[in-house]
This record gives sequence, C-alpha cells and structure tokens, in this order.
Amino acid sequence: MTTEQIFLIVSALVAALIVVAGGVALLSGRRAGRMDGFMQPVGPGLASEGPGRDKYLSTPESAAIPVSWIGPDRYRTTVRAVWWATIAGVLITIGVTDAFPSKQVPIFGLGALAFIAVVVFHELIPDRWRSRWTSAAEVASAIGLVAGLLILTKSASSPYAPLLGLPVLCVALGGRPLAGLAAAIGASLAYLVVLATDPSLPFAPVDLLPAAVVLGVVWLGTVSAVVFAAQQRRLQAATLQLSVTDPLTGLLNRAQIYVDLDQEVRRSRRSLRPFCILMVDMDGLKVINDNLGHERGDAAVRGIAGVIRRSIRTVDSAYRYAGDEFVVLLPETDFAGAFVVAEKVRQGAEELGATFTREGALTTVSIGLVSHPEDGSTDEELMLAVDRAMYAAKAGGKNQISGYPRPSRSSSTPVGAVSQASLLG
Repeated sequence: MTTEQIFLIVSALVAALIVVAGGVALLSGRRAGRMDGFMQPVGPGLASEGPGRDKYLSTPESAAIPVSWIGPDRYRTTVRAVWWATIAGVLITIGVTDAFPSKQVPIFGLGALAFIAVVVFHELIPDRWRSRWTSAAEVASAIGLVAGLLILTKSASSPYAPLLGLPVLCVALGGRPLAGLAAAIGASLAYLVVLATDPSLPFAPVDLLPAAVVLGVVWLGTVSAVVFAAQQRRLQAATLQLSVTDPLTGLLNRAQIYVDLDQEVRRSRRSLRPFCILMVDMDGLKVINDNLGHERGDAAVRGIAGVIRRSIRTVDSAYRYAGDEFVVLLPETDFAGAFVVAEKVRQGAEELGATFTREGALTTVSIGLVSHPEDGSTDEELMLAVDRAMYAAKAGGKNQISGYPRPSRSSSTPVGAVSQASLLG
C-alpha cells in the first residue's frame, strides 16, 4: 500500500469520526436547550408556560437561566478580550521578529481592520440592536480576517493557522450547537480558499498533512466545546432548579414567592387586571406527627401539595411557605374566581384527610384569600393581609376560607365555605 493510499484512508477515518462526533454533540446540545441567535448569548428571560407544561419541573419564569452557561455579560467580555489579545499577539510577533517583511504593510492593515471590527461590534453597537445577524457578522469578519492573515503569511504553512479555530470555539462555548457547526463550516471553507491561493499548488499528499491537522483541530475543538458547554448548562439548570424548589413537595420555595409576587404586582399595574393570593395552612399536621410519626406527616404535606397543584391552572404558581403553610399566586383572577379555587383546595384536603382520619388523625386546611389592589398595593402588604386572613380562618373554627372583600353569607352556605371572621368589618 502506498503512502498516498494510507494518507487517504486515515484522512477518511478521521473525517468520519469528526462527522459522527459532531452529530452526537449537536443532538446533545439541542436536548440541553433549543438555542436562537448566533454568537451572542441570550440573557435571562421568561420561561414559557403552556398547557401540559409542569412549571415545577422546569425553571420558573423569574429565574430563567441564560443560554450561555457563563452568562451573557461575561461571555461578551471574554470574546472582546480574545479579540484584543489576538490582534496584539499577531502584531507584536510580526513587529518583534520582523517576519514577512514584504507583507508587513498589509498585515498591519489587517490589524487596523480588526481594531475597527472590535470597536464596532463591542463598543458602538447598542444592546438593543444586537441580534443573531450582528453576531453572525462578527464571526464572519473574524474568520475573514484570519483567512486574510494566513494568505499573507505563507497560506497553508502559515504559523497563524491555529487562529482559525478561535472564532469557532467562541461560538461553540457560547452554548449554541447549530451556530458552532455553522462557524466550523465557515472556517473550513475559508481555509480551503486559503489553500487554493497557495502558490505552491499542486500539493503532494504529505504536504496536505498540516492542512488536515488544522481542519481536524477546528472540528474536534468545536465538538469538544459544544459538549462541554451543553454539560455546563445542564449542571447550571439543575443547580438553579434546586435553589428555587422545595425538596419535599416539588413546589417553588419561599424565596421565590417575593420575586414572583413583585413581578405580578408590576404586571397588574400595567394591565389594570386583578390577581389574588391564597395562603393555605394545614390544621392537623402536629397531631399527625405526634400520633403517626413524621414520615406520615411528610406524606400529608406532600398530599396537600398535590391537592393544590391539581386545583390550579398552569399559569398559577404554588409555593411552600413554611412547614405546613402554602401560598398560591393566581394571576388575572378576581375574588370570585379565587374563591372557587380555594374551595377546590379545601374540599380536596378534606378528602385527603379521610385517609389520616382512619389512622387516628385529622387534617384539614384553613385558607386566607386576598386580592390586589383591594387588600394591598405592594408584595409586603399583600403577604401581611393574606397571613391575617388565614389566621382569621383558623380563629373561626378551621377548615374554612377567610378573605377580603368579604362575600355575603346566606343560611345555605356550607360550613366550610366562608369563615365567620370573613363577615366582620
């Protein structure tokens, strides 16, 4: 077997491995999150909600994670630093070593163009104008500048050939598999153009080895960066999810209440639409813990959490506020609609309590109900009001709903519907 045949076989195997690895990395990255845009990461935004989507198994809207695992601001700072370091490194090495003396003027001209590109893309363009197209233009200009540098410095044998992988790595590490693949294709095509302009054409097979190494480094680096960035995003998403979720019930935790409530207050002021809050307190948890043990008490807490989740819409949010207390946020819901939800929760808790009644314990819930803006104009005022309403329900005999404004109570109203406290001024 000749040297040329061996070279072609090895090159074909390496190319096949790169294609397979690229496909795996691309699919892995798409599962980690569907990305839009090109080089510029997307910052924190609102997580979409919709029918059938369980918000308690995904990041809540107020804590949506950035697409780039290192954060959009730090990412842009890093890319800017790579630009400046590359420009300075090339110009300093050319100037100090006096390399390529006949080409120094156009090389320094490329450096000036690179300087202008950095200023335009990172200093002059305002954030509101940044999009996938400006990011794609930045990547294309970087690849074009590197390709021009290679043509001026011995083309295929240029010592600056590894720089062709820098723009691709920046894109791939930004957490965008499709963008990383597109950048790798663009860099490969640019390098083929560089090879086509090499005055030493045609090449002998052994002369193609450096070119194969450069392309292999570009693609293997892209694959590695995409896989690494996807894994980091998964870890970041899992960590963030743990930070906002109650481990026992799977509901959002207390820290998330005030974040979401503040957002809802602002949204309500803009839209002039009301919203309501429920505070649900378990009446018999201490009896269950004392008589049946804390394991059964935890089961009761999980059971009430399940009742709440089954009683609310996908746009509503439920939180574990304390050991046996829960808060429910009901956007764009008036008092009457919130009362219906509260009654569903109360009845569901009664049905769940039948299980513990057979075991010698009883659990029901007392529910406080308030609405914005009638009962408070800020998140602090609303939380104080719903806490008072919940304690009024407990003071009125438990297993009740107490709220403001107070619905009139007729003689036919069920015992568990509205507390006596809700009739008092």
